[in-house]
Amino acid sequence: MQHPADPKRERPNPRRHRRGGKFQPTEGQLETALSAAGHNPAAVTKVLLTHAHPDHLWGMLGSTGKLRFPDATYYIGAAEWDFWMTPDYASSMLEVLHPFAQGSQRDLSAIRERE
Repeated sequence: MQHPADPKRERPNPRRHRRGGKFQPTEGQLETALSAAGHNPAAVTKVLLTHAHPDHLWGMLGSTGKLRFPDATYYIGAAEWDFWMTPDYASSMLEVLHPFAQGSQRDLSAIRERE
């Protein structure tokens, strides 16, 4: 399905992601891109999450399920945290958002206890 603002881009499709397809072409390339730009991923000390959509949040965990930047301090707004971490998302969000909420809760849970 085409993105309405840019016909060359595909619109994100959560159902395709659920089947294991790529969410977008650059998915999974964060560490490689940082290294190619001369940055050591282990040296990242701060991560600012503007919002918990998959294209912003789902790179937070590596393939092992552990934080990609384990020594970083993570920042996210309280309203954004509360929206995605609501335990009753199934009744408060449209069904199409459920895979996003599940992924956001998985990844945000990794930083729940960090200060």
